[in-house]
Amino acid sequence: MSQELLYALWYHRCFGKTQKGRRALLHYGSYKGLYDAVYDGSEETGLLKNTAADKFTSFSIIDAEKVLWTCEDNGWQAIACTSPLYPRLLLDIPDHPHVIFADGDISCLSEPVAFAIVGS
Repeated sequence: MSQELLYALWYHRCFGKTQKGRRALLHYGSYKGLYDAVYDGSEETGLLKNTAADKFTSFSIIDAEKVLWTCEDNGWQAIACTSPLYPRLLLDIPDHPHVIFADGDISCLSEPVAFAIVGS
């Protein structure tokens, strides 16, 4: 289980695709850097000062591990946008998801033409 994926999943769940989250992530340079700043109280940018504290504590790294274990148990893949497996076409979208979930053969994700079935 990749540490980067755990922290990306935490970010994805806590921030989604918000501009505030993107600015904070850019400032800290990594998902783990942002996580550490939030949890050790060293967040100095002020970007997150008006964000409710429970937003960050309602989903933890342990919760992220549980999600990834569920994926593993079911044969699903969770892929962070920092992974070489992440579809490069998605990175062209300004508010691309930081984590995607896939079922089946993921080798097609690197094809130049793609389609997806999205649902909950």
